[in-house]
Amino acid sequence: MGRKSTPSALKSIAGNPGRRPVNKTEFRPVAGIPDCPKHLRGEAKKEWMRVTEELGAYQMISAVDRGALAMLCTQWGRYVEAEEMIAAAAKADPKNHGLCVASPNGHMVHSFALTASNKAIEIYKSMCSDFGLTPASRVNMAPATTQLSLFEPTIVGSETPSAPKTLGSFNKR
Repeated sequence: MGRKSTPSALKSIAGNPGRRPVNKTEFRPVAGIPDCPKHLRGEAKKEWMRVTEELGAYQMISAVDRGALAMLCTQWGRYVEAEEMIAAAAKADPKNHGLCVASPNGHMVHSFALTASNKAIEIYKSMCSDFGLTPASRVNMAPATTQLSLFEPTIVGSETPSAPKTLGSFNKR
């Protein structure tokens, strides 16, 4: 699978340490907050409002991020719902704190709510790093207000971005 590509703006900020060519035709969507999907409810919608406000302030979100952000917020909603189920089960059976239930054969197993909570946490955390919402992922990101000037032709180069080369246009040895 390999490492994720480093955006050209980050390469430019770091001084292009690998000395690889900078992709001047990299897709750069216009920054803006997308509309909240109608299917988001409750905690997922609250998370949408919280996250889009933060990312929008730094121009780190655009309309093309709508689907991925909706998935992120859905996972948050599922996490909160699972935690509420755990809390309700803990009230009903304080001995197990809502984390374990008896299986049909009498063995204690993790509750469905705990499994759902753990899975939602795992997916949410993974998606947060794509948006720069964890401390470790922010190290590799910069807000658009810093990056925008790097893509002006006078900064990156005097030529305008051209179409990517096709395989047939490379010199053969």
